[in-house]
Amino acid sequence: METIKKIAGGVNGYMWGRFRCTVNLSNSRQLAVYGATKAEAENRMDEILKVIEPKELTRSITEEEKRGQRKDGKPLFKESTRVYPGYFTVVSSKKFLMNMTEKI
Repeated sequence: METIKKIAGGVNGYMWGRFRCTVNLSNSRQLAVYGATKAEAENRMDEILKVIEPKELTRSITEEEKRGQRKDGKPLFKESTRVYPGYFTVVSSKKFLMNMTEKI
């Protein structure tokens, strides 16, 4: 449980915002995390990667800019916000397959 709390930023939460860190994984899936700064997004991603099995193949950081529709449409731009994640979802194909095997 402490590991999950650390991934979510600990008791202080973390700063969510316009920087997106995207990682392509060895299982052909992607993982994306947002942060208020490039470093924040990368730090959150690094914490997540410590506890998952697939390995990182490539990483990219993009910054959402306040242009076009994001400039005029306020809800489209991600203002930096301190967040305290209150819940999460774990998707585990291994557990699902184990449960299916037990029922058969």
